[in-house]
Amino acid sequence: MATALLASLTLAAPATPEQPIAIIAHGRWERASELSLSTLRRIYLGRITRLDGKRVERFQLPSGSRVREGFSRSVFGMSDAALEDYWLEQALTGGSPPPREFSSAKEIVDQVAQRPNAIGYVAYRDLIALDHGAVRIVRITDRDRSWHPADAGYPIRYR
Repeated sequence: MATALLASLTLAAPATPEQPIAIIAHGRWERASELSLSTLRRIYLGRITRLDGKRVERFQLPSGSRVREGFSRSVFGMSDAALEDYWLEQALTGGSPPPREFSSAKEIVDQVAQRPNAIGYVAYRDLIALDHGAVRIVRITDRDRSWHPADAGYPIRYR
């Protein structure tokens, strides 16, 4: 009886709520204050390498990170493992290299703050906890909407 009760409580436990992922850019990079979801996707896939004539530096968290998995699913509609296959294919065909990896939100925030044409992503709650004055949060647009990570309906999330 106790085992059945425990099993039913386990099944009824709520799932981990989704958390927003903040897209960040260098604080003085005006062009990157707002990006469409499709432009963000093309930047991160290496299909757009320049904005306003300047080379974009892309940063990401390491494979296996819950935030990276959420970013991959939200932005590309695929798992991080499937995205790794994409990067392998790009390497074999002479395509664009993957974004540069850093192991923590702090490292990404620091790197974006130091590079004028840099873009990265971190958990929004991690960004809030860090001193992030030299980076800006990029608003994400899709059709006639524009979102900040704190807004309801923000499309880039992780579990």
